[in-house]
Amino acid sequence: MLSRCVGKAKIVNLGVDTLVLNVFYTDERCRPCKRDLDPSLWQQLYEWKRTAQEAHEECPTTLVYEDALLHMHPNGAGQGQWPWMLKTKYITL
Repeated sequence: MLSRCVGKAKIVNLGVDTLVLNVFYTDERCRPCKRDLDPSLWQQLYEWKRTAQEAHEECPTTLVYEDALLHMHPNGAGQGQWPWMLKTKYITL
C-alpha cells in the first residue's frame, strides 16, 4: 500500500519555465526522514549513467513520464550532489 504525506506547498521563487521541487522520504507521521535509495534502483541508475558515459552522450532508459522516455545524461548536476540526471524534452530530474 502506498501512502503519501503531503503538506502545504510554500512558493519561494517561480518563473514561467521553471519549477524547482525538493522531495524527501517521510516517516509514518509524515515527518521528513533520511533514507537511502533502494539498492536495486541505485544500481540501475548507476548502470544507465555508465552506459551514457561510455557513449559520451545521453542514453535511453526504461523510465517513462507523460509518454516521454527519460534519457540518462553522462554527467550529473550541481557540485556533485546530484550524481544522476534524467531528462525528457520537458522535465529534468
